[in-house]
Amino acid sequence: MAVVVCAVMLGGAARADEPPVDVWIDADVRSPTEPLRDPTAASFVLDERDLDRPGRSTSDALARVPGVEVTRAGGGADLATASLRGATSAQTPIHLAGIRLNDDLTGTADLSTLPLWLVRRIEIDRGNAPASADRLGLGGAIFFEPIRPRRPLARASFGMGSFDHRELRAAAAVGDEHASALVAVRHESARDDYEFIDDRGTRFNPSDDVLTRRVNADHRQVDAWVIGQWSAPGTSIRALANALSREQGAPGLQVVPATQARASLQRGLGGVAGEHACGGRGCAVEWAVDGLVTRYHLDDPLRELGGASSIDNSGERSRQRVRVRAQPRTGVALSVGTAQEVQHLSVLQDLSSVSARRHVLHGDVEGLFSVGSRADLLAIAALDCHSTSANAGTEPCGILAPSARVGMRVRWLDWLDVFGNAGRYVREPTLGELYGISSALRGNADLRPETGQGVDFGVSARGRRGQAEGYLQVDGFARWSDDLIAFRRSSFGAVRPYNVGSARVLGVEAAAGASLGHWLRGALALTWLDPRDTSAGRQAINDFLPFRSRWVVSPSLEARAKGMRRIGLEDVGATLRWLYRSARAADPAGLVVLAELSQFDLEFDATFMRHAALRARVSNLLDTRTYDLLGYPLPGRAAYANVELRW
Repeated sequence: MAVVVCAVMLGGAARADEPPVDVWIDADVRSPTEPLRDPTAASFVLDERDLDRPGRSTSDALARVPGVEVTRAGGGADLATASLRGATSAQTPIHLAGIRLNDDLTGTADLSTLPLWLVRRIEIDRGNAPASADRLGLGGAIFFEPIRPRRPLARASFGMGSFDHRELRAAAAVGDEHASALVAVRHESARDDYEFIDDRGTRFNPSDDVLTRRVNADHRQVDAWVIGQWSAPGTSIRALANALSREQGAPGLQVVPATQARASLQRGLGGVAGEHACGGRGCAVEWAVDGLVTRYHLDDPLRELGGASSIDNSGERSRQRVRVRAQPRTGVALSVGTAQEVQHLSVLQDLSSVSARRHVLHGDVEGLFSVGSRADLLAIAALDCHSTSANAGTEPCGILAPSARVGMRVRWLDWLDVFGNAGRYVREPTLGELYGISSALRGNADLRPETGQGVDFGVSARGRRGQAEGYLQVDGFARWSDDLIAFRRSSFGAVRPYNVGSARVLGVEAAAGASLGHWLRGALALTWLDPRDTSAGRQAINDFLPFRSRWVVSPSLEARAKGMRRIGLEDVGATLRWLYRSARAADPAGLVVLAELSQFDLEFDATFMRHAALRARVSNLLDTRTYDLLGYPLPGRAAYANVELRW
């Protein structure tokens, strides 16, 4: 079908053997370690079975993927970020339907704004990302793929849970495989007033610890989606639009909570993409036009957050892309792509303002060479030209950023693959890092781009006997980086970025799973890291990079039963998950330590004759008290449930 030519809603080539995915219909079961975009990558895939759970956030789902480090600042609507292989969140591109979500302020993407309820798949490419990501990335890239309507249907769902969580969502789709459209809307709210232990700023003196309740942490959010597609022989066009509006409290650090500060966020994104056959030999032309607009307002009348009383930040990004693909001979696939991107950042705080602009020209060449049916060789080269200015003036091609990667995958046996990669990356400072975004976070116009080199090597195995099947992937990697961008506190109390020097990260990742028919499924994800600061002028005795855990382990066990129609049940299942993350240093000297995390989650779901579904989830089953980013408390035990009706 022409519609499956693109796996990415707004760009990117699909594998010819990828099974078609219907809206809310389970796809064929495949190993989550099987690569979809890049045959040489260390990949992991989360499908709808792992995503559509009541009360589960995007950070909850990604925290159980090998190589992923998730950082949170509180409840479900508070800032949450993800990074890969010891990189920072600013060094990890995150895409939704082909649109990069990393903002122009800090360079990060806030996971709390991503809609798991309309995502059919999350693809995590560890190591350097594919050329379609437009940035090869230091640790890799994460891709969120929204559902694609294929037939008429309608769904409505209501959910509720702890801390006054409420969620109402509805979606309707019309059309068929050749032309269809989907409209969906969701309203969500919560008080997030969970209890936590307040140490009153005396971490090593438990005698004054008190149990208190989080204040000013409520949020209300509405998001709407429109997804459409049209296809004919030799051509396809896809379109997507999303609008999100959120109003919430800004509770600040719990040692000195902010009771009156309020924040609001508006985001709009959209794009149109197409693919057209251009003759024989597999020739195809892909094009895409997309844009992202964000607005953030903070009102802090009592200056409880330590900065300006009012901040208005806005960012816009527009991008146009064209890619030509061809297969000049059997076993050879070539593509050439070019893109233009314009970014704009505006910051207004009290009586001061900053306006910055960046123009990016991008070009890349990719070649995939298949040696029989046993080996794939991949080569990517890319060049970016960045022109950045503040308030006035332009600088033509101020930074040239070349990057490249080579990779291979060999099918050693029918059940065993060997793969490896080597590459170089460049990340330019964001506009917010260069020019600042508030009185508390100043800019540094002298920042240099980050550069790095990395290698990885791994094996991937799968097997099946009767109704039993399993998979195993183990890979190791090493990365060396220069001119890393970090933050330090200045003499006047603000935080300012600087180039820290060099770093080296070693790591091992493992993913394993087994299933017995439809009844039993188990999985295990494991990550070991050794991230070190190797800067020549480093003054701290500790050389362990902050905010990196040495160990992350996450096993799960799922039991399921099908075909109980005599009692009205189509499908019923239960899943128990455990997440362990070792302690992390929160400062370069290693004096402030975030305690280890150990958390159990229990999930239940049941489908009633394909017209109704009930889902329930208890997170943090043992009510573990823990903290994350800079001491923000995370929720204790919480329960969530929703009911969905299907037509």
